[in-house]
Amino acid sequence: MKAELQAANMASLSKSVQAMELVIDQIGISFMQFISDSTYRDYAKFPRGEYYERLNGALHADDMPGLQKYLMSKAKLSFNIDNLRMSSSFIDSVYMFDRSKNMMLTQNDLQYPIDRFYDRDWDLGLSEKSHAYPIIMDVRNAVKSNGTSKLVIPIVFRSSDEDNYIVFNLDAQLVYNNIFKRLGGKQSGSILVYTQGHKLMLYDHADKLAIEADENLQKSEQLGDSAGAVEIRLDNYRVMATFQNSSALGWTFVSLTDLDVLYTSINNLRSIMATIGTLLFVATTLLALLTSRNIYNPIRNLLYYVINHNNSVPALPGQGQLGELRTIRNWLVEAYEDRKSLQVRLKESLPAYREKFLHTLIKTGTYTEEEISERIRFLDIDLGLENIMLLLIMVEEPKEQKIDVVRRSMNKLRAADMIERQHVGSGEMRMELVELSEETLALLVNCTEDEFTGIFTLAERIQSGILSEIGLHCSIGIGTYCRQITDLKIAYEEAVEALGYRDMTGQGDIIYIEDIRPDNGKSFHYPKDREDSLQHYIKTGDKREALRVLGELIDQSVQGQGGKPQFRQMQQSLIRLLVGLMDTAGQYGIDLQKSMQVKQNLYSELLHMGDLDGIRTWFTSIVSAMADSIGMEHREKTNRHVQEVMAMIERDCGDSMSLTLIAEKLGLNPSYLSRSFKEKTGQTFLVYLTAFRIEKSKEMLIHSDLKVKDICEQLGYVKVNYFIKLFKECTGTTPGEFRKMHVRTVELDGT
Repeated sequence: MKAELQAANMASLSKSVQAMELVIDQIGISFMQFISDSTYRDYAKFPRGEYYERLNGALHADDMPGLQKYLMSKAKLSFNIDNLRMSSSFIDSVYMFDRSKNMMLTQNDLQYPIDRFYDRDWDLGLSEKSHAYPIIMDVRNAVKSNGTSKLVIPIVFRSSDEDNYIVFNLDAQLVYNNIFKRLGGKQSGSILVYTQGHKLMLYDHADKLAIEADENLQKSEQLGDSAGAVEIRLDNYRVMATFQNSSALGWTFVSLTDLDVLYTSINNLRSIMATIGTLLFVATTLLALLTSRNIYNPIRNLLYYVINHNNSVPALPGQGQLGELRTIRNWLVEAYEDRKSLQVRLKESLPAYREKFLHTLIKTGTYTEEEISERIRFLDIDLGLENIMLLLIMVEEPKEQKIDVVRRSMNKLRAADMIERQHVGSGEMRMELVELSEETLALLVNCTEDEFTGIFTLAERIQSGILSEIGLHCSIGIGTYCRQITDLKIAYEEAVEALGYRDMTGQGDIIYIEDIRPDNGKSFHYPKDREDSLQHYIKTGDKREALRVLGELIDQSVQGQGGKPQFRQMQQSLIRLLVGLMDTAGQYGIDLQKSMQVKQNLYSELLHMGDLDGIRTWFTSIVSAMADSIGMEHREKTNRHVQEVMAMIERDCGDSMSLTLIAEKLGLNPSYLSRSFKEKTGQTFLVYLTAFRIEKSKEMLIHSDLKVKDICEQLGYVKVNYFIKLFKECTGTTPGEFRKMHVRTVELDGT
């Protein structure tokens, strides 16, 4: 028990020591921020600061500017001293001793000559040879400005350059109550704090135990420099004293525990525990008796539940236990029949659940393999969990006929019925057919890799059967081979991608995803950077650069791995290029099919080309048509914008006129408008505006009596001198000379 008590007291003291060290560290940080701030450096190194402090009587005019700056510097320093005071709630007051001026500065903008400072013992025990950081002095009674005193712990810092002192006076009672008493008092009877010379500095003055223990410890010289615990005997007490030292503070912390009081409390606790144990035993015994007398309650409660939740079971008052049990039995039989009925209804709804499960499995793939296996068994789905192929079947309606929704749905149902009848139930392979959308059916087939080619035979038979029974073609997209059922989502997305090529391969085709990808699955780097450059030049109408980049792109597209031509890679790259060009043409409202004068779609036109030179010529025609069309639109648009800018300048060329304002009114980017204006006029907006203003000023000088200043303001120039300089640079004369010369010419002409 003593060991545990010592450990608890030691832990409590450690918290107090750490808290006090943290307070000192925070004050040290505040000091470093104070002396590092430019305000302190400006004050400490202010030129002739000592001179300004000694000024007295009438002030010379030459001293006023420097004195004003010095006073402002000192005011800022006083403000920072006030902030130091508020940096910690434990700080009672802050002094700054300026050695060079022999002056003491305090908070609240107060300063005193050192010989008239109210706290005359502020440096008591402070030696010039003390170089500790910080210097923690003994507790003392500090005199305040109003004549009262307070017990404080002085913490002194010395600035390295100016040799000034910054003194933080900590409120000793506040420190003791909020750090030592609050943290240590929970485990200990009292806390004593000793200086490095083993002088008692902080303690509870109302605690007699602390005073007696201090006398005993001082006489026995048991205060050491290491942590530990000793048991001391006072007149009426046995006390455990636990020691803890702080190397940073140089203090010794002692926790006192009255062992007699502790042992008495433990004995009382044992008595309380024994009493509680006895009461618990009695309560348990009574509870067991009451429970044994009411053992029939579950049956009664069950009967009550049956009667109140089943209207067909009447309450039978006065019946014995046998009648009550019969009632419960009848209710259970009825519940069993209801459960059997629900199972039948569930079995009838299994097809809908099966359809929904397969739909989710294929499209989202959110199930784990364990969940899939469990649902396949429950829904009685004839499908293995491995080695699966997915066929996505789309019945193609004739494009020239208008088919209503009912007829389309009927055709899809007839196709599904044919597949179920001829293939799913044939037993040749394990299959499951599921409706995915209004247009598509998905057929899941279990097959080994050796049976892979049979999938294409199955697809051809499905096409033939739908054509013979319904009279319609169908397209079938096939994804890659799924080794695990969890890969079905990927296979479905690949099958959808394969069907997306129907416009290029033609309707009524079987499209395997690997047939439309680069050979052997090898990656081929499509020159996307070249396509981006091509699109840029087309959109800017630069036909020459667009054709140059097109040639480079086609050269890169027709080269496969190792520099050998790969037809499929070339085909895929050129189709991708065509897709990008058609997208850009759509953005600008260009009908490429009409421009190229072809009857079939451009994809089919490209796929039927086998000559590389013909393909190059064909793409050149497309790019040329697009660049010419977009370039013409750009030029017309640019001309219109430039004309609008010129018209706006003619209407108002005053100070409100700017490129940004015009661009905002026209809804254009200022950079674009500036570039377009220069391309059209051959000069920048500012040069054009300046020239227009000069011409306007000439007219006003000749045909009006306005002063040069008024003309300058109307044209948007703030400074007359700048306008005159600009006018002379443009005309070779000043506005006044120009007016005199031309007005005289007009008069002579009139004469």
